[in-house]
Amino acid sequence: MLERVPNAEEMTALVGRPLFDVWIALCAAIDEKYDMDRLWNSGGRAWTYEYKYRRGGRTLCALYAREKAIGLMVIFGKEEQAAFEAEREQYSQRVQAVYDRAKTYRDGKWVMFEPTDLSMVDDFVRLLALKRKPNKKIEFPVGRQNACHTGQREDRQMLRDVETTLGEFIDRQGVSFIASVSKDGFPHMKAMLPPRKRVGIREFYFTTNTSSMRVAQYRKTSKASIYFCDSRLFQGVMLVGRMEVLEDPASKEMIWREGDTLYYPEGVTDPDYCVLKFVATRGRYYTDFRSQSFEIA
Repeated sequence: MLERVPNAEEMTALVGRPLFDVWIALCAAIDEKYDMDRLWNSGGRAWTYEYKYRRGGRTLCALYAREKAIGLMVIFGKEEQAAFEAEREQYSQRVQAVYDRAKTYRDGKWVMFEPTDLSMVDDFVRLLALKRKPNKKIEFPVGRQNACHTGQREDRQMLRDVETTLGEFIDRQGVSFIASVSKDGFPHMKAMLPPRKRVGIREFYFTTNTSSMRVAQYRKTSKASIYFCDSRLFQGVMLVGRMEVLEDPASKEMIWREGDTLYYPEGVTDPDYCVLKFVATRGRYYTDFRSQSFEIA
């Protein structure tokens, strides 16, 4: 396993923005159907990174990344090969061609797809179902729910690990949205890069300019919200809480990265560089055409 997992910025720099969007969409499509262990490894001689989906000692698939390319490896056993042949006409010509060119070894047929767009994502999900039926239940985070129109609370549906599920969802998104309150009381929204640091789903740290309008608004009122969404799958999570402006050296050093002088020329001590610390108290999660409110301890 990798000691340090690449973040969204590093993956974007490696494969490029369009392919990282494909990577995100593919991960989201798999995560929507499967509850699996996810393992980051070195990609060996041919790739930079390997991201493997595995459960109970069996691998579902593995994603790969290198400069300007991504891959999806699926290994088909004899039964899975027979299942594919029985329904091959349901798949696109591109998928069939890659499958037919793949080599077969003692442990199965090793098929490596190298997608360049989203056109094969649905086919990929169908192919994975040949290996293993989807095992993920659609559930909502633990927390207090809004009363329905009758005034009674709906039964709470439990999500096995709220922090992990929503945290991984947030980590896959390449854009964050943060909201503040203007001096005349209206909400202002801004798109930001992903948070530099996340502690569960309660604390998030962003970089910004001390001279920005957003900082001035947060200093006047700390009420804030942040939002992350996957537009392809119509999923999103909103977190509500307070935003604090930090200018102490320790906080600035904590999330400083090489290359930040592009934005803050004087380095980590640049007076126009500060940290936004968001602390969430509650949230709302939307998926599968339903939404759910929850509290954060």
